[in-house]
Parts: sequence; structure tokens; C-alpha cells
Amino acid sequence: MLSIYYFNQSIAFAKKYYKKNIINGRVSGDVTLFLKYMILQVQKELGKEYVINSIKENSNKSLSKEDLQIIKYLLTMNGNITTKDLAVFYNNYNSRRKTSIIFKEKIEPLIEKNIILNKGYTNGYILKNEHNIKIGLNPVNIKTKEEKLKHLSLNKYI
Repeated sequence: MLSIYYFNQSIAFAKKYYKKNIINGRVSGDVTLFLKYMILQVQKELGKEYVINSIKENSNKSLSKEDLQIIKYLLTMNGNITTKDLAVFYNNYNSRRKTSIIFKEKIEPLIEKNIILNKGYTNGYILKNEHNIKIGLNPVNIKTKEEKLKHLSLNKYI
């Protein structure tokens, strides 16, 4: 039953690619490519859960469900990872909130807990007088086996 959860989660995080692979399977008459795509997505979701569990086990801080959700979102993002980008990603899957509120209530506590690191400031702003921040996961809290993460490029999140 847990694999269905990861299957559904992988669809939610990549609807465009999911639909594209369904269409390609229908056009070609071969569902093999679609199945390979879905297996890869489930493997990525399992990799994220593995990293999250490592963070929970290796951090000396108590993490709420909301904290774990933010970590999951960070691990799902592509491209630049800043507090503003993470707030936009958050709004894609939750009720819309202001970036400043998401930063203060969701991201800043993880920075204070040393789960997320401030990797420097951008030229943009998230609050009137606060620069946007490049962020990443603190590698101190992540103790994983590389073979379990071959489908998740962990280095881009650290």
C-alpha cells in the first residue's frame, strides 16, 4: 500500500511529465516507457524518504510534520533553491500564503534548527529589508548510503 502513496506523490510532483509519458505510450502503443518512467519516479520518492529519515535520525532537533513537508519540497525542487523559490513551490501544493509568512513560519525555523543552511544571499528580496537566501540541506544531518540514492542527485540539495 505504501508504494501506491509514492506512486501518487510522484504524479503530483511531476504532472506534466506524467501526462507526456502517458501520451507517448498511447502513441507508440508501448507502455514500457511509461512503466520505466513511473518506476524511476517511485525510486526518487523513496530516495527522498530515505534522506528525510536520515535527517530525522541524525538531527538532535524535534521535527514536525510541517518541517518534514518543507524538506520534502526542497528535495523535489529543480534548479535554483532559494527561500523565495521554496515558498512558490509550497504555494503550488498548499493554500496560498505570502512568501514572507512561509519564510517566517516554515523555512526560518528549519534554518534555526540547523536543518537548512543559509548558503548566501541573492540580489532579490523576500521581505522589505531582507534579501532572498540561497538554501540547502545541512549535510551533517544526512548519513546515507549512495546506492540507495542513485536516482536522486543529493549534491544539488546540500
